[in-house]
Amino acid sequence: MPNGPNYRFQFWGVGVAVIILDFLTKQIAVSTLSRIPVRVVGDWLLLRLVYNPGAAFGIHVGEHSRWVFMVLALIALTVLGAMAQRTHPSQWFRLSALGLVCGGAVGNLVDRVVDRSLSLADLQRRGHCCHLRCHRPRRCLLAGGSPEARADRGASRHRGGVTRDSKRHLPGRRRRHRATRPLSRRSTLDLSNAGGAFARLIARGDVEVNGQAARASRVLARGDSVRIALEDRAGPPRELTPYPISLTVIHEDAAVMILDKPAGLVVHPAPGHWNDTLLNALVARNTPLAQPETGRPGLVHRLDKDTSGLLVVAKTDGAHRRLTQAIRQRRMERVYAALAWGHLEKPREIEAPVGRSPKDRKRMTVLATGRPARTTVEPVARFDVCDLLRVRLATGRTHQIRVHLAHVGHPIVGDSVYGGGGARRVTGAHQPRARDVEAAAPRQALHATLLRFRHPTSGEPVEYRSEWPRDLRP
Repeated sequence: MPNGPNYRFQFWGVGVAVIILDFLTKQIAVSTLSRIPVRVVGDWLLLRLVYNPGAAFGIHVGEHSRWVFMVLALIALTVLGAMAQRTHPSQWFRLSALGLVCGGAVGNLVDRVVDRSLSLADLQRRGHCCHLRCHRPRRCLLAGGSPEARADRGASRHRGGVTRDSKRHLPGRRRRHRATRPLSRRSTLDLSNAGGAFARLIARGDVEVNGQAARASRVLARGDSVRIALEDRAGPPRELTPYPISLTVIHEDAAVMILDKPAGLVVHPAPGHWNDTLLNALVARNTPLAQPETGRPGLVHRLDKDTSGLLVVAKTDGAHRRLTQAIRQRRMERVYAALAWGHLEKPREIEAPVGRSPKDRKRMTVLATGRPARTTVEPVARFDVCDLLRVRLATGRTHQIRVHLAHVGHPIVGDSVYGGGGARRVTGAHQPRARDVEAAAPRQALHATLLRFRHPTSGEPVEYRSEWPRDLRP
């Protein structure tokens, strides 16, 4: 009997076609996504370019991910080749399917053997964009992060275009005007990655796109007209005025200083507090301070005015760079103690984006367009009307702990901004006790109690602790 037609050529044809298509689509992805993300579902689902030595969707198994997945690709090719050999030449559908899978495996293998920087496109939820993903690639460069894109952006700056890199210089102009400039041919601006002073311009409504107030999630395209209101707002003096007050220094060496900040002390100059801040006090004691681009000498992180506890100050630029990187990479552990209304039955992770309230610009709130934020809360002790909580920060948004606890219905005792009514929340027989607790809290019952990180110079692990403050003790 005849054995039927021989379709084995389809295995090789489909496989070669897939390899070619794989190469072409990667080139298209690089050229299309290297400058801006592509919207898939409005602002909620974006397609971004990710340089990823792991696997698709950010799966990562450590620093040897490249070799692990290379071995897996080789094993897959061996198994698929053996299956193709055992497949009857007349089974065209099975041979085509095997050729399809083999072509993809070969493309994956080539990526890891030839050039480990070849990209894998990931789908990411808007607003999170790798910040809170469990399997984050070690060498993850988001849209515009490739060397080619950086070169294009540098050239665009010389041509007068508005780019992601040029945005950081806009707030530094100390004059009042409105600047309107259409995007140049090769220029793009991803407002979702805006940070620092530029993000504050967006939050204040000082940035307009095509005549409408810009949202932080807006991705600009060629031809968009951007209007930025830059005015000479009252700002701190260039020279910090010495403010001689007593500071509690937990540790100090040539690179870092660990302070136990008291409640009521503002960390850096701001409206209403230009000369009586922690930075002014450090200047008064002639402490050398790092000079970062943020304009806040020495500050690695901040504490609210009425939050007490441990604060890190960098004395050199190198220490500042390493410590801020440690915070970004979640390698600095920051633990707070908080007294919150109500009772938590078990530890809880609060993951909710935090942004400036559109109704009151001095307040922060949980907002869909806010920046990703995550807080871990663990009950330590239970009292009649409140709990003592251990709080760990995964991110460091403004007022994050206070906003997150208020969001889940357990605001911090004594918080005049996010307290949600304070003792009036408690009814019945416990209300007198709630009033006593509130009266004993002269300010928000939040204290930075532990810092754990590696020393920026020696690399040795260090840990510092601070006891619950006296002004919050009964």
